[in-house]
Amino acid sequence: MATMTTTQAAAKLGVSIRTIQRHCATGKLAATKNTRGRWTITMEYTVTLPALTDTNPDLVRIAEGDRTSALARLTDQLTNTAGNAPAELVASMIGLYREVALRHTDARWWLNNNSRPLGPILQREFTADDKARLVALAARR
Repeated sequence: MATMTTTQAAAKLGVSIRTIQRHCATGKLAATKNTRGRWTITMEYTVTLPALTDTNPDLVRIAEGDRTSALARLTDQLTNTAGNAPAELVASMIGLYREVALRHTDARWWLNNNSRPLGPILQREFTADDKARLVALAARR
């Protein structure tokens, strides 16, 4: 597990620092305050974003921004719908959805799906292993 500051977590999850602070305070993220009163977040699942592909480098650049905003919306959506689920469970669920989303390396996929809710799209793309992992996560709740 990796620990990081609110700034680092915000950059990693694609949300604002204030959103990270709220999630820490409400227990949606596993975090503790250090001796200086600042949050230290423990992330169970960290991801390096794969490179996007297309013959047009301008489309790749635009799609990278679309991917970042789409992943941030997905993270917010999953966090907000998780209710009072434990922070570790929410982080694992977000990690699973992000893993499925990041299988898409075609820049045009991100451009075409930027304005659409990713949750339902990704659920249709779950493999049998993904579904089994989701069931296991639900059983932990």
